[in-house]
Amino acid sequence: MPEQGNTTQEPILRPVLADSDFLIQVLWAKQRRLLGRLSSERTIVVVEEVESEVRWHRKFKGQFEPEFLRAVSAGEVTVLDRSLFRRLVGPNSDPTVAELRFDEYQKSGQRYCTHVGDGEAYTHAAAVRLLAPVFSHDHNAVRLLLGCGLPVGGPVLSFYDLLKFAVDEQWLPSEKAAEVVKFLRNQGEWVPTAIPKGKCQNIFGEFETRIRRCGKENAALWNDPPEFLEL
Repeated sequence: MPEQGNTTQEPILRPVLADSDFLIQVLWAKQRRLLGRLSSERTIVVVEEVESEVRWHRKFKGQFEPEFLRAVSAGEVTVLDRSLFRRLVGPNSDPTVAELRFDEYQKSGQRYCTHVGDGEAYTHAAAVRLLAPVFSHDHNAVRLLLGCGLPVGGPVLSFYDLLKFAVDEQWLPSEKAAEVVKFLRNQGEWVPTAIPKGKCQNIFGEFETRIRRCGKENAALWNDPPEFLEL
C-alpha cells in the first residue's frame, strides 16, 4: 500500500490587534480571563512596541509586566514577529508575498510614527496589512491617522465591547462587569458616555457591543469596512 503523505494543514489564524491602553485596562481591572476566552476564538496579537509599553509604562512603570508575561506564556496574547506575521498572512500563502507584506508593514509603521506614538503606529500598520480589527482607546490617534490619509485597522473596538460581550455570553456576571466599570471610572479611565453613571438596572445603558457571533451565511466581507468583530 503506498505511503500517504502528511496532509495535515496548519490552522488559519484570525488575528485581532491589541493596543497598550486596551491591555492596561484589562489587566488593571483584573480581567485577564476575558483575554483567555477571546483568544480561544481569535489570535490576540500585540506588536513589539506595545509589549514594551505595557511591560514598562511611563505612568505605571512595571506594574503590569508580570501579568502581561503570564498572558503571553498562557497563549492568551501573542507578540508579533516575522514568523507569526507569515502565519497570519495565511498558511498556504506565497512566502515571498508574506515577506513583502511584512516589509511593507515595517515601513508603514515608521511612517505612522511621524504622526502618533509607536504603539498606535505599528498596531494600526499591522492591522491594515493583516486586514484585522483593533482593540484601542486612543481615538485621537485614529483621528490623526485618518486625517493624514493613512488607513487604520477596523473596526476599532474598546475594552467595553469585550466586557459587554462577556456579559452577553455569560463569561462574566453583570454585577462583576458593573464593578469593573465603576473601578475604571474611579481611576479616571475613559468610559463610553453611553454607559450610565451610578446604579441602574441595565449597567450598559444604550451601549451596544460591536462583537458578535456570525454564521458563514452572513459573515462580513473584507471588501467593505467591517463594523463588527465577527466570532
